[in-house]
Amino acid sequence: MKKVLSELSIAVLFVGGVWFLLSQVNWLSVLGMNNSEERLENQLGEIFEEYLNNEEEEVEAPAIYSPVDSLLNHLCSANDIERESIQLHVVRKDVVNAYVVPGRHMVVYTGLLAKCSSEAELAGVIGHELAHIEKKHVMKKLIRQAGLAVLVSLTAGNGGAEAAAQLMKLLSAASYSRDMEREADFTSVDYLIKADIDPEPFAELMYQFSEKDHEMPAALKYLSTHPASEERAVDIINYMQGQNCQKYPVLHPQTWDNMKVKVKDEDF
Repeated sequence: MKKVLSELSIAVLFVGGVWFLLSQVNWLSVLGMNNSEERLENQLGEIFEEYLNNEEEEVEAPAIYSPVDSLLNHLCSANDIERESIQLHVVRKDVVNAYVVPGRHMVVYTGLLAKCSSEAELAGVIGHELAHIEKKHVMKKLIRQAGLAVLVSLTAGNGGAEAAAQLMKLLSAASYSRDMEREADFTSVDYLIKADIDPEPFAELMYQFSEKDHEMPAALKYLSTHPASEERAVDIINYMQGQNCQKYPVLHPQTWDNMKVKVKDEDF
């Protein structure tokens, strides 16, 4: 019996090791399909846009949209990232969350805007999501989770509600690896420092999330999709140590205050 358990343990470790190694491979690159990857990502982005138009309420009020757009513009400009390639969507939803989807779409919920107490906190989250886009994490996690064949099959038809529902289900189920999250955190710190924005509030926001791990309300989706917040906060603080950071505001204080007031107004 002892021998059987030992052999079983070795087999589990072997399978786990093989799975981990395979998950690190960029199969599209290995198969010489990088152009196809870009085309597939754009097609998935079009399906997401259809979902967004039909199922979500985008916020167009300048008092809410413009501050988020300004922070994204500032981060992109300071880090030589083409802002026009990124499609920003501010969505009315009482959920503390931001995420990116294929096709360089970034979604920020108004629940996150209500949660953040400073522009530096919000800029840290935007920088984190921007890093997921620039590092191509979205397609990597989808391919790892669902497989290339499933993603291609979603784009085989004419889109529609069914394809959009399947894509959103995949996006909800798929999670970034710990290494991807760490890379996005550290890259966000780099973005913030180059943009003369203090990265410490970003770490503090992560720590605030970790304090609520044991009593997390359903609305705090950023926690549930980004685990180990306390560890991440410590890692961010350690990473930024010794780095020279200038601190200048991006938004006029009144602009930030107006956004905070407006986002709590049910009639915006």
